[in-house]
Amino acid sequence: MTVIAAASLEEFLEGVAKRVAEVRDLVVRARRALGDAILKLSCRSADINMVAVDSAFPRTPLETMGFSVAPIAAALARCRGGEVVKVVKHEILFSVDEAVKPELVAVRARLMERALAIRYLGEADLIVFDGEIVPAREARLDERLARLSRTVVLEARRRGIIVAGVIKRTRSRHLAARVGAAITDKALAALMLKPCEAVVIEHPRAELRELGCLLALYKPARGLAFSVKVEVCGDPEVLGVLAAEPGWSGLPWLIDLVDSLAKQEVERMIALVDAKLKSISSRVGLLELGAPLNPQEARSRQLQRSLS
Repeated sequence: MTVIAAASLEEFLEGVAKRVAEVRDLVVRARRALGDAILKLSCRSADINMVAVDSAFPRTPLETMGFSVAPIAAALARCRGGEVVKVVKHEILFSVDEAVKPELVAVRARLMERALAIRYLGEADLIVFDGEIVPAREARLDERLARLSRTVVLEARRRGIIVAGVIKRTRSRHLAARVGAAITDKALAALMLKPCEAVVIEHPRAELRELGCLLALYKPARGLAFSVKVEVCGDPEVLGVLAAEPGWSGLPWLIDLVDSLAKQEVERMIALVDAKLKSISSRVGLLELGAPLNPQEARSRQLQRSLS
């Protein structure tokens, strides 16, 4: 990875112009090199039970003088034939003598997602996670998460259910490595593919390959996402369903829905917990316990809530 320090705006813009020229030539070369891996998707809606799962939690815990609190929400939505069923669960992690660790919160959120997925697996033909199917970073912190994620895939495969994971925040370069170029997979796919096309390759992680999973990037029929990276455990033809039904973001619309449901529940819980902590502390004459540990951060939280 190369990071360049431009000493001026002019130098930065010169670097950008040079990069744009390089990429133009790269796109033609990449499409030729990856031709066999590019699929033309059917891109049509299918009458299947699609289930999407996501979770949300605060970037940092709610910190008061006496408590550290992190609400977590997991949301599931199932759709078939225009009918949508929504399920939202929450959990509250808290400590009285130390900060709730963000990595613990992330692991608990992923465990909640997979527990929901297993509970509703029997109602799905396709189940889509917002994020990796086996979250690499969190799974290293807790073997239960890796084990539960594998259970979802294995049980789904036994029942003939496809599992997918939509990966949003990624700067991977697996495609780039195949064409010898310094460009991210999402950028290359966005430039190289046409709407309702996908490039499908072997999954770079051995544990996912063993589970029969592939890695793909597709360009949706419409929406803001110019390319979507997705893991698929099952028939890659399902990419046509995901590409045909994007939401405002260009991601599958059901992923947009569960993302919104989970975030709304976390915001609701943060506001409720904050108010209850202040109320209980005040009632027993210990107002300080509910006071913010960092007043500046508390103020920023209030502003973000008022602007959202």
